[in-house]
Amino acid sequence: MKSPAIRLLMVALVLAGKAFCQSSGSTSDAVALYVKAEMARQHIPGVALLVSRNGEPVRTQGFGFSNLELQVPVKPETLFQSGSVGKQFTATALMMLVEERKIGLDDSITKYFPDAPADWKPVTVRHLLSHTGGFTDYPKNFDFRKDYGEDELLKIVEAIPLVFPPGTKWSYSNLGYLTLGILIHRVTGMFYGDMLQARIFGRWGCRLRASSAKLTSFPIARPVIVWSRVS
Repeated sequence: MKSPAIRLLMVALVLAGKAFCQSSGSTSDAVALYVKAEMARQHIPGVALLVSRNGEPVRTQGFGFSNLELQVPVKPETLFQSGSVGKQFTATALMMLVEERKIGLDDSITKYFPDAPADWKPVTVRHLLSHTGGFTDYPKNFDFRKDYGEDELLKIVEAIPLVFPPGTKWSYSNLGYLTLGILIHRVTGMFYGDMLQARIFGRWGCRLRASSAKLTSFPIARPVIVWSRVS
């Protein structure tokens, strides 16, 4: 299930594409009216809009609020939680380590988590990557407004029994990828976000604006990435 923040980002991209397709004679007011109408129709609290032509921004504007409680308006530079978009980068970073023979796809994850529950032994790195490890999602009593450290998060994951034997079924799992992020930290000695910056985004000429399991302006409970192009 996509988080509200991810839906905001996806809608912003869709709106940007539609706005780009508007004729050159269209007014800014028409674009703003369209965005606001879609926000009302889809019950979206806030959107950051970017319209570019030939790689150059022709319009950047914020609509609505990034924080309803504090009535913080969205601006073009507002940071949004990337949520599950980060999974593709987790997988990329992990496969880099596989290519360097620092991690084996068919390694039991207990190689990297020696104090893990016994039922984790048949779970491999490949299982977690492919959502077939039997891991589940955050428990119902999980406090999404609390700042958790990696050790605390790992204890929560370890306390939840596997829902099926590894490799027998597929079930989308946030906790599986959370565990992979911690595994990357253990193997490289670098925090997940620092590793992404050093090995992926830095090479693209991008910089991470935030990468943490703790983000004070938008409390979350899993590593997030928000990046921007460095001019």
